[in-house]
Order: sequence, then structure tokens, then C-alpha cells
Amino acid sequence: MTLQLQQFAAWVAAAVFALMAVFQLLLAIGVPWGRLAWGGEYSSLPAKFRFASFLSALLFAFGIAAVLDRAHIENFFDRPDIIAIVVWAYAGLFALSTIGNLLSRSTAEKRVMTPVAIILVITCVAVAIGP
Repeated sequence: MTLQLQQFAAWVAAAVFALMAVFQLLLAIGVPWGRLAWGGEYSSLPAKFRFASFLSALLFAFGIAAVLDRAHIENFFDRPDIIAIVVWAYAGLFALSTIGNLLSRSTAEKRVMTPVAIILVITCVAVAIGP
């Protein structure tokens, strides 16, 4: 994989991470989009899911830094070996998320979040295997 392709994948991943971080923050403050997340059981999330959404937003924000660092766009961390593992972990997390989204009872979650998770799997793998 070329550095240019790795960097393109990193920018795509960073953009999706940013959108998902904002989405999770909106869920955390009570915006009634809960049918798209956490199994789709609630329109407005209860407190424990709001807290989980807040933590998810932090993980998405960290993901931005991780993929941009791994693709040599920015230098946020001094441990490229660990960041490579972190990006692989994100790829694995979103592979599991894809399965969870496909199994969700929420049609909205299946239709919206499954493609998002697949995009993040593909882009994280592309960033992780890059030079």
C-alpha cells in the first residue's frame, strides 16, 4: 500500500470518526436519535447509555488522532508501534460493531450504522497495513 492511499484512508476514517463523535455527543446530551444506537431500544437514551455515548465520543476522538498519526499526517504520539496496534484494535472493534449492527432489532441502526462500521473497518485496516 502506498503512503498516499494510506493517508487518503486516514482522512476518510478521521472524517467518519469526527461525525460519529458528534453523533455520540448529541446522544449523550439527550438528542432523540437513540434508535440509531445501542440496539435502538430507546429514542432518548437513559443515563447509563448517555454516559456510554460520552465515552464513545472520546474513543472516536482518540481514533482521529490514532489514524492521522499512523498515516504520518500528524505526530501526536511517540510510539508508532503501539499506534499501529491501536489502529488494528479499532479495525477489530468495528468488525464486531458491524456484526452487532447487523443483529440489531433496530432497522434504522442496521441501515445506517452497518455501512458506517464497514467503512471504518476498511479504512482502519488500510491505515494499519500502510507503510
